Amino acid sequence: MTIRLHFIVMLLIIVGCKPSQDTEVVQSISLKDAQSLKTSETDVLFIDVRTPEEIADGKIWDAAAEYDVKNENFKEMIENHDRKQSVLVYCRSGKRSTKAAKLMEEMGFEKIYNLEGGYLGYQKSKE
Repeated sequence: MTIRLHFIVMLLIIVGCKPSQDTEVVQSISLKDAQSLKTSETDVLFIDVRTPEEIADGKIWDAAAEYDVKNENFKEMIENHDRKQSVLVYCRSGKRSTKAAKLMEEMGFEKIYNLEGGYLGYQKSKE
């Protein structure tokens, strides 16, 4: 084989081994897509990671589990959930839910959605 052919073969091997975008564990998701997910995929665990005081102001989904990511026992609170179950996390603006999603990814959760804009985005969409 010529050097050029070797180069092309190596390039194809490298490109073929590149991980797919679809394999990302944590994905940002819009409110519209989250609402579609809620109706189309029944086995999604929705988790509100805001403080109890923030949750008292209102929730997006009443059935969402409430696990304050600021609580020092956050990992223990989510420890017993199925790592294969899809999870959607949200907070006030999206920053703490990003932190929660990263912790959950480290714990072995396989599919995590992070709601873009959080509760504030939800409130803004109602205006």
